[in-house]
Amino acid sequence: MDSKKILAIMVVVTLIASAAAYFMLKDDGDDEPDLTIVYLNKNGYEVQIIAEEKGFFSQVGLDVKVKNVIGSGQDAVNAMLAGEADIAFTGEGPVATTMNKYPGKLVVLGGVTTATGGQVWVAGP
Repeated sequence: MDSKKILAIMVVVTLIASAAAYFMLKDDGDDEPDLTIVYLNKNGYEVQIIAEEKGFFSQVGLDVKVKNVIGSGQDAVNAMLAGEADIAFTGEGPVATTMNKYPGKLVVLGGVTTATGGQVWVAGP
């Protein structure tokens, strides 16, 4: 496994662990998932797909609901902004477009394979 993949996995695990700690402390006793994530189920989103399929979220005690969208990364961001998810996993282009169009509506949580065409995790403030 090359160093970029290892770094990407470390970033995702760190984000998941941080979110898990927060939501475990916040437990309000309802049956809602701790976190809802939206992303495209296609090439370029392997980090998220593998994390879900390998059960990385549940291994750290985090109940995650996944919502897949079709189309583009902008559709993932739009779904998050519409309240359908807490976090969107998307490309840098949709993030830049949204940040320019709606200043203050996104917070970049972290990046995976950050380069032209890379994906980043974003959430509302």
